[in-house]
Amino acid sequence: MVNNRIILLVAALLAANPLPVNAEPSDRWRVQFDHSAQNNGVLVLRISPLGRAPIDVSTKIPERTSENRAARLLRDALRAALGEGFEVETVDGENVVIAKVGDTPDFDVSLIRSSISGLSIELERQEPQVLNAKQ
Repeated sequence: MVNNRIILLVAALLAANPLPVNAEPSDRWRVQFDHSAQNNGVLVLRISPLGRAPIDVSTKIPERTSENRAARLLRDALRAALGEGFEVETVDGENVVIAKVGDTPDFDVSLIRSSISGLSIELERQEPQVLNAKQ
């Protein structure tokens, strides 16, 4: 009986906090939207800084939202949820770039849920930024 309880507890913990598949933390991620939403829906991204609690960010996307408008809605939701440890900007209209600031650890981004049809969402890990030393 004790073993079954432990197994159920571990399964519940994993279901509540799924581990990223092929996790490759980076200091920057790009979220790219394409097309437009065919229905009202919600997308949930999980930002997982190394060694810190993950942050789930929900964004409501209305029907007929274009890729550029979806990017702005996500940008605003991420800025509100992540605070000063991250910089969030839109690039080329339909892309959102999330970057760590200061001592914030590298992080993973995963799409936890999307109830939106028609609007495609692609997550792209960006190569870490290396600053050139002044000579």
